[in-house]
This record gives sequence, C-alpha cells and structure tokens, in this order.
Amino acid sequence: MGIVGDFRGLVRAFARSDDELCKIAGPGCPYTLPIAGRPLIAHAVKALCDAGAREILVTVDAAIADVVAPAVGEVTGAEVHVAIQPENDETASIRAVQKLLGPGPLAVFAGDAIVAGPIDLRSDTVWVAGGQPIAWTLSETPEDRLTAGRGAVVELEGAWRYDGTVDGVLEANTIALDGLKRGRVGVDLSRASVQGRVSVDSSVELDGAKIRGPVWIGPGARLIESYVGPYTSIGAGVTLEGVEIENSMVLPGAQIRYPGRRLEASMVGEGAQIGRDYSLPSALRLRVGPGSEIQLS
Repeated sequence: MGIVGDFRGLVRAFARSDDELCKIAGPGCPYTLPIAGRPLIAHAVKALCDAGAREILVTVDAAIADVVAPAVGEVTGAEVHVAIQPENDETASIRAVQKLLGPGPLAVFAGDAIVAGPIDLRSDTVWVAGGQPIAWTLSETPEDRLTAGRGAVVELEGAWRYDGTVDGVLEANTIALDGLKRGRVGVDLSRASVQGRVSVDSSVELDGAKIRGPVWIGPGARLIESYVGPYTSIGAGVTLEGVEIENSMVLPGAQIRYPGRRLEASMVGEGAQIGRDYSLPSALRLRVGPGSEIQLS
C-alpha cells in the first residue's frame, strides 16, 4: 500500500476537434471552461495537490497548448510542470513522465473532471463517477499505456467528468460552487444586496444588483439592476443589465441586456451579446456563437 507522499501526479489534456460544445466555449474546451471561476484543468491539478501529490506534470496537445497551458496556473504545495506533446500521443506523455518526474508510483487524474473533496490516494485503485474513471494510481510509469489498470474500484460521491453537454458543465459548476468561500474584500456594496457565499472581484461594478449565493463573479464584470441567483458563475468583463439569471454560466466578455425572461440552466458563450430592442418594430437581438441552442418562451 503506497502512502500519499509517494505519488507523483499526471494530468492530460487532449484536443477535441469534433466536440460541439467547443464551438461555444472555444478550442480549449473543456479544459479552459471557467468552472466557479477556475479553469477546469486547474481544478484537476488542485485535486492532485489536495490528494498529496507534490510534483505534478500536465501534458497538453500542441493544437490547444496556446490556450490550455496558461490555464493550468499554479497551486500552493506542489511543483507543476507543463509539457507540450503531439496530438493524442500517449507515448509522448509517458516519455515526459519518465523525463520530468522520474520513476515511482503515479497518480493520473482526468483533465476534464472535478471532485467535491480530496481523494485518499492508494495503490492500484481506480476512482469512478457514473461509470467514468476520474483518477487512478499506477505502481510505476508504464512503457506503453497510461490507462487505468486492474485494482480496487471506488465510487466517488460529488464527482463529475465532462460529457459534452451544457447540463453536464452546469453540474460541474454546481459541485465547485458548493465549495466556494466568500470573497468580498474591496467591493463596493453600497448599491447591492448580497446574500450567502458569494465571491466577487474587487473590480466588479454593482449598481442595483441582487446576488444570492453561491455565486462567483469575475474581474471587470458590471451588474446593473440585475438579479444573480444560486449556482451561477459570471465571467470576467461580463455586462448584465436588467437581467435575472440562476443556475447558469456566462463566459467572459458576454453582454446580456433586458432579455425579458429569467435565464435558467443556461450557458452564454464568450463574447456573446443578447439584448432586447424596444424600438418599433420591437425585436429580440441575439449574437451567439455557432452550435448554440436558444429557447424562447
């Protein structure tokens, strides 16, 4: 039985050229998706660190390296390496492990997964959620395959792995927001009502905003006469004006103005614009990315 300190960590990020959701969220999807304000791949790195891995390697396909590598970030308590590899080249990942981490037990964590709490690393174990492997340990770096081997199988509660659906990503956002800590230092709340666990960047403008957590709001966002309800993430530079929204994600740079209906269980793509034109003849004006789904009622 290995002890926690024995394990080095590995996270892998593959290009997903045929993923429809990537048309909304960009080529780095799902690894760059801002789940509760942190890129999904950064959640994976932190999960390995929280499990006790003190040296972690992230291997990233070259096709997405320019957007995914910067999203890896740093974690307190672990040294993080990033290696760029040819697309879907598993042997390149193995060589990178051998070169940068050296011999010894290895803990592999899926780069497109999230867990609610720390994993208790044990030798020859696979942790799964909904039948999908989330993490697994190997006694030694293999020569040919990094897939989960035989061993004990542990079902994880409150864990998720990317399935290519908006509903799935919203589930991941809910899991992450359940562990959110309050953060309001330097925020002007004189014209806002804030309840519950809400993390707001100090640069956010709140004018007539009502926020009920858990909610994360990124830097440079503007919320004017808007209500943001539980389990919602608002990305950097987003503008909400006359908006009611719950259980949703609004990606960076999007603008929503007076949609006329509450938004629920929605993902608004990066830079998207949604607004209502009140001039005659009146109309709803939408500017959204390819692959988007819009339902009006």
